[in-house]
Amino acid sequence: MQGIFHEKTVQRTVFLLIACCMLPILLYLSPFALTENDADESAEELTASAQMTLSSTQKLSDITDNKISTKITISEPTELAIFSDKGVAGVYLIWDQPPGKWQILAGDRTIECGLYDFVHEYIEIGDEYRSITLHLPEGAVLCDIRLFGKGILPDDIQVWQPPYEKADMLLLPTHADDEHLFFGGTMPYYGGELGYRVQVVYLTNHSLPSSLYWHDTRRIHELLNGLWTVGIVAYPVISDFPDLQSLASDYRNPQELAKALAQAKNQYNFDEWVEFQVENIRRFKPYVILGHDVNGEYGHGAHMLNTESLMKALTISADPEQYPESAEKYGVWDVPKTYLHLWHENTVSMNWDIPLENFGGKTAFQMAEVGYKCHISQHIYNLAVGRSGVSDCRAFGLYRSTVGADVTGGDFFENIDFSEYETEPVTDEVTTSSPDDTNEMPSSTTSKESRNTTKTVIVTDRIFDAEIMIAYIFAIVFVLALVGIAIYAILIRR
Repeated sequence: MQGIFHEKTVQRTVFLLIACCMLPILLYLSPFALTENDADESAEELTASAQMTLSSTQKLSDITDNKISTKITISEPTELAIFSDKGVAGVYLIWDQPPGKWQILAGDRTIECGLYDFVHEYIEIGDEYRSITLHLPEGAVLCDIRLFGKGILPDDIQVWQPPYEKADMLLLPTHADDEHLFFGGTMPYYGGELGYRVQVVYLTNHSLPSSLYWHDTRRIHELLNGLWTVGIVAYPVISDFPDLQSLASDYRNPQELAKALAQAKNQYNFDEWVEFQVENIRRFKPYVILGHDVNGEYGHGAHMLNTESLMKALTISADPEQYPESAEKYGVWDVPKTYLHLWHENTVSMNWDIPLENFGGKTAFQMAEVGYKCHISQHIYNLAVGRSGVSDCRAFGLYRSTVGADVTGGDFFENIDFSEYETEPVTDEVTTSSPDDTNEMPSSTTSKESRNTTKTVIVTDRIFDAEIMIAYIFAIVFVLALVGIAIYAILIRR
């Protein structure tokens, strides 16, 4: 009787050992198991409930009303102390202009901020801190601040990455809003939907005081809001050239167009524009460039100057003796393909009416319209994203190519063999900022194939971890099963 009891005890023990080993597998693969993605919830906004104190006498209400029209100017180094019972994990600031470097003190950590001159700047603190202090730099102008706990941020919070080290496509709008009006669905389709590295470089700067009556600090916010809305995540490059007026009285009259271009050349230094174009071509080494109409769409002299300087830059960007400083810094580059808006040769009409999954089924054309709506200050001019005449945002022509003419058409990257241009391996991870001691953001260097969201990477890692875990546990179960069988066989013989 004792032997039977002992035998059953051993059997039960072996069974329990096997069950305990199988339980983690079942839990891990269960639909009820929580992953990092499942556990993610919307980040709670803490701005209204947090206690904030400025070391200066300026009004906090001017920077907590979610408006860019109200702002405070930091006349001396200022501390903004923040306390929240719920814990602050991220801070979003909207500056009126690049603020320079500043700091956040959180516990025993000092987070260096303002490293990339972002005007819309989100700082991920990492852990949730009940008390943090912002050290705001003298001369900075702060429009708004918002505070968040951990979780998924609202769509309007712009978490910019630095400009790409290597871009697939370079867009060269002259003014903020041109990127939507004349390049249409390019950004939402290639950047937001397909995941190409689309870098935007603006030839004029609306925020400069030298922009005379065109000086308008609202436009940098409209610019960033528009880009973010259509799926651009790499911060744009904005020149130091002011926005000056040079407009033909009749864009259909060649003589008036020539006058507008001559006026623009008188306002700007043409060689400086060429140098700027060459530097950005070498810096980003794009496969494709999109430029303005040679006649400036509606006859804008700066649009024409942009394209004329681009044409010149394309012929010398691969020559190290031309502008040697940028050649030494970035190397040289011969752009494979360049398209110009409304160019009359090798024409292509882009289909911007394909529904885009990443934009809820809206088309690229519709998203261009949504992007342009962000440019509120420009709506008085009655411009619109269009399909006809000089406003046809679908109409382009292949101005220059080192890879042959388009045959199929409808794709700016036709004939581009990416493998021919890859000179160094690219990471399979998405670069995101990590909450280290400096909170420095890495450059955006991911390849088209690896351009996934962080969530996707987490899922991929989890699947990989699951495979290892399953293999490991099944090996243990197999060994325990063999031991159990051996013990059972011995007991039977007894």
